[in-house]
Amino acid sequence: SPPPVETPEFIGTCTQIEKRYLRLTTAPVAKNVRPLYILEQTFELLKNKAEEGASYAYLCDQYKSMRQDLQVQRIRTKFTVQVYETHARLAIIAGDMGEYNSCQTQLRELCEIIECENLPEFTSYRILYFIFTRNFPQLNSLMSKLPIELKQQHSVQHAFSIYTSIASNNYIKLFKLYQESPNLSKQMMNQFIERERITALISILRSTLPKMKVPVTTLIKILKFDSLEEAMEFIERYEFQLDEKDSNLLLGLETNQAPLLKANQKFQVVDIKGQI
Repeated sequence: SPPPVETPEFIGTCTQIEKRYLRLTTAPVAKNVRPLYILEQTFELLKNKAEEGASYAYLCDQYKSMRQDLQVQRIRTKFTVQVYETHARLAIIAGDMGEYNSCQTQLRELCEIIECENLPEFTSYRILYFIFTRNFPQLNSLMSKLPIELKQQHSVQHAFSIYTSIASNNYIKLFKLYQESPNLSKQMMNQFIERERITALISILRSTLPKMKVPVTTLIKILKFDSLEEAMEFIERYEFQLDEKDSNLLLGLETNQAPLLKANQKFQVVDIKGQI
């Protein structure tokens, strides 16, 4: 049989530092693709823009364009890892789980062939993402395959402790871990912390007498709200009923059962584009 045909190395010639993302519908053209040395300049520019407060929409578009240029040129280096990590962090801060997941999927492949210094950090995000999407089979599969030295890293242990806290209904520990989150784990947890607060509140009210009232200060302490204002916004958002005479008291399960069930149903479906 004839020897395999090697694909010629593709190197872009575009010198435009900023370039909007356009989905490829045909084969890439060199004049529209930036070479590595230009992409390195783009990366520095985008880091400065982020520090200056550039919008997430702009940064996301620019990073997607960078990722595309790296991909079509088959550039798979530590620089590529940096680009994906930076975009993933921006997506976490913005709450864009679809884009985060797209980045982490590629990062997982890159870290199989390149030494990734931040692997513990991004492994912890992956665990938290599985908690968010309730993909517990994948989470358990991941944990069973992780090397012992990676499992022993603080950020990974923290993320897995969150999972075990939820699985065992230990909400006191869960919300304590939420307050002690390393890196961007708290921002990642923000995707599902409200769901867990609803579940915990149902548990709290079920453990009290039907007409018993719960002080809002108790909820702040248990559910780890940052302030009274945040707790009241949570109560108002889900239309939970407070005592008419004392707004510091949340009415019991008998009164709040309907809004609790409605709130709980809201979190039954998680729909993320590109979920893997």
